Amino acid sequence: LDLNVLMPDYTGIGQSELQGTGPHSILVGSRLEIEIQANKSLSDASLKLNEEVYAMQVGKNDTEFSLTIPGEGQPLVGGEYEFELVDTAGMKGARRSKFRVTVKDDDVPKIRASLLGISGLVSARANLPTSYQAVDAYGLTELAFDATWKTGDNDEKTGQREIVFAEPSSRDDGLPVRQIKDFSELDLEPLSLTPGTSFRFSVTAKDNYPAKANVGRSQEFLLRIVTDEELRADLLRREIEQRKAFDDQAYQVQLALMTEVQAIAARTRTKGVSQEDFDSQREAALIALVRKQKGIGTVLDRVANRFEEFLVEVKNNRLDEAE
Repeated sequence: LDLNVLMPDYTGIGQSELQGTGPHSILVGSRLEIEIQANKSLSDASLKLNEEVYAMQVGKNDTEFSLTIPGEGQPLVGGEYEFELVDTAGMKGARRSKFRVTVKDDDVPKIRASLLGISGLVSARANLPTSYQAVDAYGLTELAFDATWKTGDNDEKTGQREIVFAEPSSRDDGLPVRQIKDFSELDLEPLSLTPGTSFRFSVTAKDNYPAKANVGRSQEFLLRIVTDEELRADLLRREIEQRKAFDDQAYQVQLALMTEVQAIAARTRTKGVSQEDFDSQREAALIALVRKQKGIGTVLDRVANRFEEFLVEVKNNRLDEAE
């Protein structure tokens, strides 16, 4: 038994060989190319699925037969297919020969996205930098921001917009683009949102399934539109938190560490303690201080990153342009 699956044209794959009798999972829209070779001459060969019987075509000689199913415009049916073989003496095959297939749908694209340099509060003029990674087994055709928003406390949405930002073309080899990793920005200014608006959006990816494009969706991001004054107040609150972390967890600890270093430097060897033991004790104390110093460095790095994020957030919300 030789089984080959003829994939739909849109996949760009063409033909794929199947090994064994299955069960084989086959994409919807595919066709099966079936070839058999018997160990003796046959007068007839057919393939059965439940009550459906498909007559096989004789090949180069009466031991080889072939069949392609389904016919043009017909769907492939999943199930257990069984061969019925009859030799030239009218004897049927005593051993059952069969294979099994299941028909699977074209899966939706998988997409992941993350916001960069934005918190939960944004201005109505904000740019939302978004990194994304989309993957589809057979091809991507469109990437978009899917946004909805509502004003007030009611649950009904007051606005919706799909903003297409990429339409991947074919690769250099002519095959569909199946994976893309990039960055895009969602500009809120054209949406004319007002403070107090609850804004949700996700990144969507459409595949190239011709019957009906499948749509994959990233996790949803929830933001609240606020005034510039509210956003500045929130930034100031977070800045104060980081200044306190700097003072309590880095600066004051560093002063105490300097005092400990000075104490070690001023330490003298007492009577009865050998020089070797004295040096070993000082070395152990200094090693402990080095660990503390690394901890301070970690805190400083974290605080510095937070302040850098504040600057990026100011830029993304266009607060600097408002001044």
